[in-house]
Amino acid sequence: ENDWAFDLDMPSSRAEEFANSHLEEALKDPTPLAHVVQSKIFASYGSFSESFFEDAVAEARKAVALDENDATALAGLADMLIRANRPDEALVEIEKALRLDPHHPPSYLIILGAAQFGMTDYERAAETFGRAIKRNPKNELPYIYLASAFGHLGLLEEADDTIEWANEIRNLVGLGELSLRETTAYSTDRFDAEIEFIQFGSREVQDLVRAGLVDIAALKWQYLVTVHVVLGPGNSWHEVEGATFIDAPTAKLLHDKGVKFIDTSSEGVWKSGHIPGAIHLPAERTNKPNQVRYRRSTLQEIADIDEEIVIYYAYPSEVSYSGAAWEAAKAVTWGYRNVYVLDRATRAWRDAGYPIETED
Repeated sequence: ENDWAFDLDMPSSRAEEFANSHLEEALKDPTPLAHVVQSKIFASYGSFSESFFEDAVAEARKAVALDENDATALAGLADMLIRANRPDEALVEIEKALRLDPHHPPSYLIILGAAQFGMTDYERAAETFGRAIKRNPKNELPYIYLASAFGHLGLLEEADDTIEWANEIRNLVGLGELSLRETTAYSTDRFDAEIEFIQFGSREVQDLVRAGLVDIAALKWQYLVTVHVVLGPGNSWHEVEGATFIDAPTAKLLHDKGVKFIDTSSEGVWKSGHIPGAIHLPAERTNKPNQVRYRRSTLQEIADIDEEIVIYYAYPSEVSYSGAAWEAAKAVTWGYRNVYVLDRATRAWRDAGYPIETED
């Protein structure tokens, strides 16, 4: 579940073969851990048949039967009960595990939150997932759960920010931004990242998680972007449903009118040159403490929903940087009605003879 096969530098099929072989040996003289591992394997087959979730519960119960005071076994049973859509039973088991192991790993908090979530106690679940994230901020699973809990509570801005944080974690390791379904919105430097709902368990559990995510803009903006790729440098181009791509002269007219320009480039690119008066809201993580970034909440502080805004990335080369398209699509999903995109912004602005500001 944590991509450990990659750390072994072998194909996942080969790693699975080794794991099954060793597990078979371990089950000849079983320990609670062996049954816990077997239960997880059964759960991984849930995409083939939901009966495997009940098999996983049965196997996890064998682990507890060997040692009722084994916190790992109890947490494993709770995890399987959640996937089998029995959260009330899971809550009892995970609370036992937490009492037995006061120095529990962060995964116990995820299981606790998932049990609370399954019982539709979204406020408590959100608090628990927040604790899990503080313990291990690099695990994206509690972010997805937390975003869904916020969605069920109607806290869509908080849900949106939570998914953005999960996306940052993914981006740092070269993974694409999460979406609710498969899309074709990405060019070669962003990968499709449909959420694998099977990881949450049975269809009922998946539906509950999905229901809290359906209105989150950070999971839907991809649907608005179409990438047109033509062989050759600088030949790809984008369309964003609900946004208008403009050239430099049109942008200058809007600039002279006082329309707000939003520069979503990195700190270094911003300093090297940007359109005068533009507001810097970097879309990507920066090393600057407390950096104000491109988010629904920060954009709302700058512009009203009906205002005209121009979004661009100050990329100085001929190559089109699609970040402007992506951030424009996000603005559209946030409800902005007059969104313009200036692609190849700094180069086009310079070539038209318009002034550029720089910072030392």
